[in-house]
Amino acid sequence: MDRLLTVTRAVRWGGVALSAGLALVAMIIVVSTIRLTVYARRTEIEVMRLVGGTAWFIRWPFVVEGALTGAASAGLALLVVVGGYTWLATGTHAAFPLVPLLRPGEVALMLGWKLMLWGIAIGVGGSLLAVRRYLFM
Repeated sequence: MDRLLTVTRAVRWGGVALSAGLALVAMIIVVSTIRLTVYARRTEIEVMRLVGGTAWFIRWPFVVEGALTGAASAGLALLVVVGGYTWLATGTHAAFPLVPLLRPGEVALMLGWKLMLWGIAIGVGGSLLAVRRYLFM
């Protein structure tokens, strides 16, 4: 039992570390994307500044773009996770019919809102970081 608990704990911490690493990579991608968008729209940003646009008026479209990017990424991740779980659950149920498994719809409901929340948070956080760092140099 101690060995099983040790393995379970190691797998759990490995999952947390992997998730944190993937979140960092996602944040870097969002920051780079928003930075390129700011660079591509530098003329429009300068015009907005000249006509008196406030800092948040200029930042808001980039924050929305980050949130939409995060939401789209979370939706894609949910499709991959539910598809993989469906494939694994089907094979597991065929091999071990007495093992109780959640249905793929239940997994989608449990993970969907969490993935969407984290995706949007990472997208908004990355876009705020990029806009703060690169927009007002």
